Amino acid sequence: MPYLDSRIETERFVDSLRKAGIDTILAYHKKHGYSTRQHFVFWIAKSELQLRNINSMGIFEINNWDMLGFYRNQRIFTFYIDHKDEMRRDINSKTEVVQVNDSVTLLSGLPSHYPYVDIDVFIDTVVGSHHLPFAIESNLDNCSFHFARLIESIIYNLEKSSYWSEAERKLKYYPKRYDPTQEKWQKWELDKISRGEIWDDYYH
Repeated sequence: MPYLDSRIETERFVDSLRKAGIDTILAYHKKHGYSTRQHFVFWIAKSELQLRNINSMGIFEINNWDMLGFYRNQRIFTFYIDHKDEMRRDINSKTEVVQVNDSVTLLSGLPSHYPYVDIDVFIDTVVGSHHLPFAIESNLDNCSFHFARLIESIIYNLEKSSYWSEAERKLKYYPKRYDPTQEKWQKWELDKISRGEIWDDYYH
């Protein structure tokens, strides 16, 4: 069983890029359902688009870019720069009204395990953050959702043409003798969680 906390790994990876002088970064986090989540980090280096997929198993890169030059351009960042002011004004959720027995009930809030997308864009020292309830499935028509769909289309086309291979972070697994019913392993797990080393899905 892999045990990386993809949220923490993504934060660390983005921090490492910024410390290395990379000033154009996009972190894309999508949650599909009860617990499935994926993180993608895009950045520009040597005028080409770079990408990592970070999940509970490790950090992965596209195996072969040879036939994918079209997708290594800066269009996601160009779209963001051109529309960032409009995206700040976008309303990305709505209150739904349903009729129940001749009375109107307002549905405020969202279910605890709804799918969503989080997008953080780092341009120089400015960070833009966007939360999209219901991910790209929303019927809202605004720049934020068009931006998310553009990102999804790039990921889809890359995955269709290539596959992921292990990158900077090696895989980590629970020890062979790991038994969650034993107190010594429970203490071991709590210690790992406290240091951000074990996958822990309670942060949303």
